[in-house]
Amino acid sequence: MSHVPSEERLRVVRTNIAAVQVIVETVAGTLGPKGLDVLLVDDLGRIILTNDGIEILRQLDAQHPCARLVIQAIEAQETAVGDGTTTATVMAGALLESALLALQKGVPVNPILSGMSKAVAVAVRALEEMAQPVPFDSSLLLQTALIAARGDETLAQLVVEGVRTLGPEKLKDPEFRLSSVIAPRLGQASQLVAGTVLSKPALNPPLMSWEKAGGVLVIADALEPESLDPQALGTESGFNQYLAAQNRFREALQNLSGRGIVVLLAEKSIDPVALDVLNQLGVLAFERVSRRDWQRICRFTGATPITRTALASKNLPLGKAQARYSGEQARLLFSEGAGEPTVTLQVGAISDEVLAENVRVTTDSCGAVQAALRMGIVAGGGAAEVACRPAVQELLEQTQTLERFGIQSVLEALSRPLEQMLSNAGYAPLEKIAQVLAQQQIEQNPHLGIDQETGNITDLWKLGIIDPTEVKTHALRVACEIAGRVLRIQTIVRKREESL
Repeated sequence: MSHVPSEERLRVVRTNIAAVQVIVETVAGTLGPKGLDVLLVDDLGRIILTNDGIEILRQLDAQHPCARLVIQAIEAQETAVGDGTTTATVMAGALLESALLALQKGVPVNPILSGMSKAVAVAVRALEEMAQPVPFDSSLLLQTALIAARGDETLAQLVVEGVRTLGPEKLKDPEFRLSSVIAPRLGQASQLVAGTVLSKPALNPPLMSWEKAGGVLVIADALEPESLDPQALGTESGFNQYLAAQNRFREALQNLSGRGIVVLLAEKSIDPVALDVLNQLGVLAFERVSRRDWQRICRFTGATPITRTALASKNLPLGKAQARYSGEQARLLFSEGAGEPTVTLQVGAISDEVLAENVRVTTDSCGAVQAALRMGIVAGGGAAEVACRPAVQELLEQTQTLERFGIQSVLEALSRPLEQMLSNAGYAPLEKIAQVLAQQQIEQNPHLGIDQETGNITDLWKLGIIDPTEVKTHALRVACEIAGRVLRIQTIVRKREESL
């Protein structure tokens, strides 16, 4: 039986890969220290100038389903490790480019994908073996933050200060994301704030400066009477139920008196009756607080969120903290919390555009530092990926099946980040990559790479050009996942519209 794909199958694969390559080419020019920016413009003429790969992909008006599929996978990379999105995209493009050549020769897709998977596993092991741990007090931590922050020393220092204040155990907690403590502040300076901040106007803002220590109540619900069917209100029994609900609600609110509550946060709306009671009790109220915000505040203050039905409880699970509210800045600062210690990375700028870019840079830096603490670091600048090639080459020489084509695809993808950086810097990439690979083998030094300023082979580790190992390994896996998803698509069928 022939394994040669049909012309229709090849046509679909070519179309899908072409859609992905448009995505790849859009971000590839931003890779490396000599990478350029992309100017994003919407229908209203609003612009975003950035070289952040994930931001470019998120803002793209991608129409082809495979392009959107790639963006989803890259967003997962950003969520998992906070960096390496451009590298993952570029390597995915290389894998697909090589796989298409194999498919056109009649190689079935399954052995190609199997070979890719085996080669990626070998490359990941090689990266993990060359990784070096980052001591918590090491200058390597700042260097990692600085590279991810694209050379912005202020933001890199901010991230490292936050890391060292929180401590190593907190940073290694898989449930904690350092980027979750970033707080954008337009017109303010970037600084480290001890405690956590809620940037939101109060429902009942005080006329003067306000600062109190006491209880924090968080309601993961609306602070309002239980709702009734509007049709039931037209009946006598329904109206009596309404009155009873109102009375129960007022009684529950009175239960808040004498509890020492100074701040109340509600995930949904707060009823005017409830606001009157809170005003009488001197409680500062905030409604429509996002789940992310109130969860962060709960962790810091030790509060446990409740629903409105638990308001009448004798033992309200209050948090404790010192709270200070600024009406001018519409900002509530919690300090001296009774829960987990935390900090806020206040990222400032003088304009919305610069602020957005600063937040993106700080987010990348947070992800890189946290990843470095978890799995250590390797040489950056594409050197580590090239250093993995001998291990994958050995696998290729040991393989006699059609999986060789998938392994060969990974070999080419491992060179692609450095190839793209060299191209962006104006150098001829193929010759220099061959020189780097040969010199790494001669000196048995995986840190050797190309100085993008001079074009010479040098020890990138000594130059402080380093990357988190976890970012590299995750980017490889995501690139392989993207290739697998795209190559397995037999055809694209438009779904029927679902009836409402």
